[in-house]
Order: sequence, then C-alpha cells, then structure tokens
Amino acid sequence: MSIVVRCATKAHRVRLDGSRFWASARCPRCNTVVDPTRLRRVGAWLLDRYRTSAPTRAGRLVWAGAWAYLLFALVVWAMVWWVGDRWWLATVFLFGPRWLVLVPLAFFVPLAALRRTQVLPVVVTAIILLGPVMGFRVGWTSWFGRSDRPGDLRIVTFNAAGWRTVEPGHLDALLSLRPDVIALQECWPEIPEPLRATNWFQHDSGGTLCLLSRFPIEEVAQQERESVESAGGSGWVIRYVIRTPATRLTLTNLHLDTPRAGFEQVRAGRLTEGMRDLDSKSVLREIESRRARRWVDEGGGAFIVAGDFNLPVESVIYQRYWGGLTNAFSRAGFGFGATRLNGWIRVRIDHVLVAKGWKVLRSFVGPDLGSDHRPLITDVRWIPSDRDEG
Repeated sequence: MSIVVRCATKAHRVRLDGSRFWASARCPRCNTVVDPTRLRRVGAWLLDRYRTSAPTRAGRLVWAGAWAYLLFALVVWAMVWWVGDRWWLATVFLFGPRWLVLVPLAFFVPLAALRRTQVLPVVVTAIILLGPVMGFRVGWTSWFGRSDRPGDLRIVTFNAAGWRTVEPGHLDALLSLRPDVIALQECWPEIPEPLRATNWFQHDSGGTLCLLSRFPIEEVAQQERESVESAGGSGWVIRYVIRTPATRLTLTNLHLDTPRAGFEQVRAGRLTEGMRDLDSKSVLREIESRRARRWVDEGGGAFIVAGDFNLPVESVIYQRYWGGLTNAFSRAGFGFGATRLNGWIRVRIDHVLVAKGWKVLRSFVGPDLGSDHRPLITDVRWIPSDRDEG
C-alpha cells in the first residue's frame, strides 16, 4: 500500500508505504508531521482506488465517461426534483421517456465488472437513475406482517378514458380485484351497466368523476369549477363521506388538468408555442392543486385522496401541495408503478394518498383494462390513534 501526500511545509512530497501509512508519519526530509488526522491520507487513498490506470487512450476515455455519466445523473436528478413543472424542458422530461437515461448503463455495467476503477461511479449512477430519477420503489413496509383483517379497505382508482376501449370483460376484471371503493375518472357518459348492476352505492357526477362503494355514501360535495373553467382549466374535485365498518371515511376523487397540449406542440416542432403553453399550463395546474388541497383539508378528519393527478411525485407542484400526505405506492408499492401508458412513455400520475390515521398495507398497479391508464389498487387499514402509522 502506498500513497503520495504533501508534507506540512508543502515544499515537497513524501511517499508513505505499508505501516507508515497509518502511523504518525513524518516527512523524512523536514521531519514535520504528515497529515496527523489521517483524513487527507484516507481521502487520497480512496480517490486513488478509482483513478484510472488504463494504459491506452480509449481506456482513459471510458474511465472519464463513467464519471461524466455520474455527473449527468446528478444533474438530471436535480432537474427532475427542483424544476419539474417549473421549466418547460424539465416538464417535458418529467412526463417523457425517462428510461432513455438508463441506456448508457448497458455499456458501462459490463465494463465496470472488468475494471474496478469504474465500479463506484457506475453503481452510484445506477442507484440515482433507478431511484430518484426513474422512481423505482421497493415497498419495504409491505414486507412485514401484512394480514387481512375485518375493516381493511381496498381502494381502486382508475381513469377509464371515457370507456372508449373498455369491454365487458375488462369490467369483470375490474370487479375481480375485489375492491371496496372504486374511484373513476373520465367515466362519461355514464357508469356502464355491468357496474351499475352490482347494486353498490353509486354516484355519477354527470361529468368526469364517478364513485362506487360497497358501503353507504352519506355525503357528496363538489368543488366549484366556474373560476377554474373561466381560466381554461378542466379539473374536477368531489368529496365523499362513506360509512365504512371501521370509520367514517372522507374520500376525495379528483381529476386535475393535464399539460398534454403543450407536449403535442413540442412534438410537432412548434417549440415556441409549446414552451408558452407548458409554462402557462403549469401556473394553472398549480392553482388547481392549491384549490384542491384546500378543498380536501376542509373536509377534515382522516381522509384519503384518490384519482388522476396528472402529476408525477417528482413534480414541484406535487411536492408543494401533496407531498405532506403518504403516497400509497411510494410507501408500499414495488417497481416503477407506471399508471399512464403512451407508446414508449410510462409515468406514474395516478395516486392514492392517505392522511394520518390510515396505514397503507399494499399498493400495486392492476392489469390492462382497455384504457390508456392502469388501475391503481391500494389496501389500507384504519388505525384509531393520533400518531402516524401510515
């Protein structure tokens, strides 16, 4: 083992070999103590473990590329979490095919297996890209002692896309998930007959939101929409009070506005119009989230919010207005949890959020039911205490 450090006088350098590396080393030329705390020695040794020793120019380029890829991952991480839904380009990336940033791993991972100097940057890069950037979840809270109890609820939220491509077999599959509450978005023009025939308690807003419940729906309140519509928004928010065996559940079903129009303009090459549309729509979507969160809080109690938020969890808007609630899939889901599928694009914009008093047991994405969204299934349990068990 050897390392080169400067001595205290900084006039020359000294090489420490073997035991002298850890000893209270002195410079053999000026007798001054070399790095008495050993911090510089250890730091330099660690850096040396990952400094390239490749004899060829190609090897040095690959080594530099691995570290540059790590720097790129850090920049993308910061962009996604700090300016997503604030800057049009970050918003496009937020809703776009983020998996493209993983492609270079196919090149660097095999090389890292052969060269120790590349293991650290490649491993750290993979963790950053799969976790904070791509949103991979391990759902560790669902690993321990999950057992169904009387009073546990299964909530399903599903954007039906107007039932345009949903067939009777898909509706049977939806019911086979054994839900207790189904929150539907884009359920116009009406709830299909197979669902109405269940004789569950039902509510149809006559617009985009519907609700089916095995338990009585005691109250229904819809948020005022005129001010949002006049500004060009299309969000819907309805609050329900449901009498479950465990407690009186306040559940809000919502469908917030989408930035899709701006994406379509960007994809068509109209960058100026797309940038302007995305930025203005982000302002409107933030107003919608602020109003919706206020509406949810006014309901009081231990509430649950479900629906199509049109917001990934990394969005600045989501973090500001919904980040204080427990996201069911983030807490107890496994994988990426994509609920909106559009070609090669996969994004998690449908959520179930719970307040204190609810424990998330499990959350997972359901099968293809004919829509461009997948259903999100979440099992929750009421914990009658003041502390957050979720």
